Amino acid sequence: MWKPTYISGCQLWFDANKIIGLNDGDKVSLWLDMSGNNYNASQSVDSYKPLYKINQICKNSAVIFDGIDDVLDISTFIPNGLTGMSMFIVSACLTDFKGTNYTIAYLKPVINWPYSGSDGSVCVAPRQSNVYSRFSGGDFGYDRIVSKGSAFTLISTLKNGTNQYIYDNGILLSNLPNGNATILNTNSTGHIGYGGSDGGYGNYNVAEIIVYNNYLSDSNRRLVEAYLSEKYFIKPQQSQYGTSIVNSLSRSLERL
Repeated sequence: MWKPTYISGCQLWFDANKIIGLNDGDKVSLWLDMSGNNYNASQSVDSYKPLYKINQICKNSAVIFDGIDDVLDISTFIPNGLTGMSMFIVSACLTDFKGTNYTIAYLKPVINWPYSGSDGSVCVAPRQSNVYSRFSGGDFGYDRIVSKGSAFTLISTLKNGTNQYIYDNGILLSNLPNGNATILNTNSTGHIGYGGSDGGYGNYNVAEIIVYNNYLSDSNRRLVEAYLSEKYFIKPQQSQYGTSIVNSLSRSLERL
């Protein structure tokens, strides 16, 4: 079976199916990083631990963050100094966020490295009615035409120098020359489910997170998206996006 680690630069790979020793509804104290780097996500405070749930999407497991105080910390991977980065997230937003300052990506995100200085922070917030991201510098994203509700989505967000991209289920929906060429001023501890002291907690059901320390080419990005799309049966709708994009993703799936 194809794995995300077949592509160079895989730094983090959290797959809820790989969580062992827990029963449905148990609290998660450790989410092992499957990239081989041992950049594990953990929580020692019992009341801050998210819940492990089975059969959340196509018989796959997921981790539920309550949006109140649940968080897993990543203390060993720091994106400072990177000029390229690629993140892929399969998640469902259980409580939407669209109000004052909703375009700020570190508010109620799935994953976040808080800022430690000016223009810092790396984060992704795939909400029901909007998706926003940040790679040290300005926030960028888009408002969905139709809310996803609590359905699972596949969000890919990439940085290549000052250029930043967001793909929703394999479809390019935002491409902006926005932010610094190099990631800087991020905190030494990253978080799943938490936006930092002024970012708040996100209410998400998270199935898988994959992070690379480089900008993936279109062909490699499609391979990761195809792997996740096939696994979770998340595919673009031809009526919404057109045949050319759907066929391109299908060809990537056939190669796996």
